[in-house]
Amino acid sequence: MDRPNLKIKDIDKHKKKQIIKKAEKKAMKKYMHGYNCAESVFETTIEILKTEFNYEIALPKCIVKLATGFGEGVGKHGSMCGAISGGTMALSLLYGYDQPINATKNDRIGDKGIYKIFNQLPDRFIKQFGSTECYEITEKFYKTYNRAHIMHCKKITSKTAGLVIEIIIEEQTKGIESLEFNRTI
Repeated sequence: MDRPNLKIKDIDKHKKKQIIKKAEKKAMKKYMHGYNCAESVFETTIEILKTEFNYEIALPKCIVKLATGFGEGVGKHGSMCGAISGGTMALSLLYGYDQPINATKNDRIGDKGIYKIFNQLPDRFIKQFGSTECYEITEKFYKTYNRAHIMHCKKITSKTAGLVIEIIIEEQTKGIESLEFNRTI
């Protein structure tokens, strides 16, 4: 796999924070306009890649449909938070394989393996929210779908979009070698 070059090697801390905040606001707005958590993070990431890094991925307009079923922990099942799923989908569009059959185990899990990139998102998410499971992070709202529940998920969706952009910027500026596997199986 050829890693994308977003030409952002010299991004300063202020600009990085600015782009992350823009992603958070954009995802929050999408969520409040009816997108689910997965759709919001997925589409926001694609848009930020285009507007902030001039990196466009040729995708059909209906691509966001792929994220729909991941909302509320896969169709309201409460499994992995849809925001993580949408973020992982976006990272996969950027770093995934066009020809998976050609990828070696080392390409995936070696020192420069792409799984290091994907591994960052659930780890950082757990540090902020305590779990990756939708059911666990929304448990107090289990019986009611009220404004407090919506605001809680809006915050999670927003912050996750920021985490995805943060991971992309770190990989692009510091290289994959700077990333470490966190929890693994």
